[in-house]
Amino acid sequence: MADARSDAGKIYVVDTSVLVSAPDALHHLTHGNTVIIPFPVLQELDRKRADTNGVGYTARQTIRFLDQLQSDATADMLRHGIPLEGGLVRFHGGELDVSRAWPGFSPGYADDAIILLASAEQAARQDAPVVIVTRDAAMRCKARARGVLAEDY
Repeated sequence: MADARSDAGKIYVVDTSVLVSAPDALHHLTHGNTVIIPFPVLQELDRKRADTNGVGYTARQTIRFLDQLQSDATADMLRHGIPLEGGLVRFHGGELDVSRAWPGFSPGYADDAIILLASAEQAARQDAPVVIVTRDAAMRCKARARGVLAEDY
């Protein structure tokens, strides 16, 4: 999954849909790449964990994995990225520069917040492509309309 244009690999911004459909996704995406887990994704996982279906089970598994990953990390790793499978996992704290937002942007809507985060990351990082990874086709369309690369997992 590494991009030939950059030795730094890609920066993947993952959506909740990926983590609840493929709990091992982080292990596959991190190879030589950085994976960012946006704060709205953590909030959605928290809401979904109480579901009594497979999604709830997978959300609980994912939360336990992320908790263990963070628990084993140093303070420096929590700030700059936790090594995993030859790449890094970073947690975004939820801060957004809404001056870059578009008409109709809603900070409480997870898709909007994730797209804005990816757009800001793209503007800040010219050394690696930033890609939203989501199972949500509508979100991929919206991201691309905002000039952000998006892929299905």
